[in-house]
Amino acid sequence: MHVSTWNIQGLGQYGKWTRLWRWIIRHQLDLVAIQEHKKHDHARMLMHIRDFQLRYNGLKNGYSGCLFIIKKDIPYQVLFNDPQGRFLIIHLLLHEVSYICINVYAPNSPRERAKTWESILQAVRSCEQLELWENARIVMCGDFNMVEIDVDCTTAPFLISSQKKWLWNEILDSLDCKDLWGYIGGHTLRYTFYSRSHRKAMSRLDRCYYSHI
Repeated sequence: MHVSTWNIQGLGQYGKWTRLWRWIIRHQLDLVAIQEHKKHDHARMLMHIRDFQLRYNGLKNGYSGCLFIIKKDIPYQVLFNDPQGRFLIIHLLLHEVSYICINVYAPNSPRERAKTWESILQAVRSCEQLELWENARIVMCGDFNMVEIDVDCTTAPFLISSQKKWLWNEILDSLDCKDLWGYIGGHTLRYTFYSRSHRKAMSRLDRCYYSHI
C-alpha cells in the first residue's frame, strides 16, 4: 500500500486542491492522511469524486480535522470517528490484505494532547474487540505535535514529557507499531516543521507508524 501523510494547513487556499491531486497522482498513492483540512462544508463528511473517496471529520468546535483520501476501488469502513475531530480510524482491504488506518491531528497544548492520547487508547481498546481487527496491519500517521526523542527537534518544547510518555507508549504497545522513519531510508529532509517566528526551531512532528516492520 502506498500511503502518505500531510498537514496541509487548510484546503481553502487557491491552488491547494490542484497541488494535492498532482502530488497524489505523481506518487501513485492509495491512501492519504490529511490533517488541518479546514473543510467546513455540509457534505456530511463524505464525498465521492472520479477516482477517490473522501472521509473527514472536524467540523465541530472550530477544529480543522482529519481527512482520509482513499482510492475509489478500495473498500473501507469507519471504525471510530472522534467527536472532537482529533483522529479518525478506518478499516480497509487492499489486495486481500486487511489494514487499520489511524489519522491523528494532535493539539498543541500538552494537556489537551494527553486527553487525545487517552481518547485514542480508549478507541483502540474498543476496536480491538472487532473481528476485523485480528490479523490486520496497523498504520498510524499524522501530525502529532510532539517528538519522542531529542534528535527529532532542535528546541525542547516539542519533546514529549516523561509524565506523558507512558501514555503515548501505551498506544504504541497496544498497536504494536514502530516509527517508519528509521526503516524506509532515503530521507532528504530531517524535520517536517520549521517555525516562522524562531528560525532555529525545527522538529519532526509528522510521522508514520507501522505494525509489520
